[in-house]
Amino acid sequence: MRGKGFLGLRVSRVVLASFDLWATLLDTRLFYREMAARLSLKTGLDRAAAEKLLLEAYRAVKEERAAGRVRGERPVEDSLLVAERVTHGLLSPDDLLDAAAEAAYKVDARGLVLPGAREALTVARESGFRVGVVSNVVFWHGQVSRLVLWRAGLRSMVDFQVYADEAGCLKPCTRIFREALERAEAGPGEAVHIGDSLREDALGALMAGMKAVLVAPSLEPSVNPDLGLAVARRVDEAVEAGLSLLGLASSRRRGTRRGGEG
Repeated sequence: MRGKGFLGLRVSRVVLASFDLWATLLDTRLFYREMAARLSLKTGLDRAAAEKLLLEAYRAVKEERAAGRVRGERPVEDSLLVAERVTHGLLSPDDLLDAAAEAAYKVDARGLVLPGAREALTVARESGFRVGVVSNVVFWHGQVSRLVLWRAGLRSMVDFQVYADEAGCLKPCTRIFREALERAEAGPGEAVHIGDSLREDALGALMAGMKAVLVAPSLEPSVNPDLGLAVARRVDEAVEAGLSLLGLASSRRRGTRRGGEG
């Protein structure tokens, strides 16, 4: 693939920019709020109580995943069982699946797009990247995320999508990143992954031999080529950091500094 980048650079090899979906490109909290509205109708709980339970269940799933107790080959099914357990049966697997599917159709999907997300995808494409989504799943399958991405108006801006339930592997497992590399026909040294989780996104990508940019609004932006790791406050700024890690960007920066040896 050849393309002229937004920094005036010509890319003469296939390079991949993969993005986490939820909390990187799309607002998870707003989607859960819409799910809570659907759950309220199903369970009789008021919306605030349903949203609180949903977020508690989500945090519990994240803890279980970090402990290795959510299987990569059954991530949605295991997550639903965790939610049912920690909410003492108030949120059933069937209700959660139905609420997610209904929310995917009812939510203002364009309102889910996080600041800088559309710009990030645009710049990545203009810079000659193959652009992919590499995302974990929790209470819904990848097909629901595909629908939301389409309704948000971002589907045409990505070349492919890989979800954990389809890959049979949860980030930071390297297999899901390797599948993205295969889809892009790119080598790991020619790829950068951008996401909001240090463990699932940054560590997983680095273990797969890729570069990684952590989107963290509360951290100081930095680029550390030796580690292959950068930090950006917004996802659109993360693309330029990724170009720098791949040796494709000029020395110009927007509010970033190079990291030290640590």
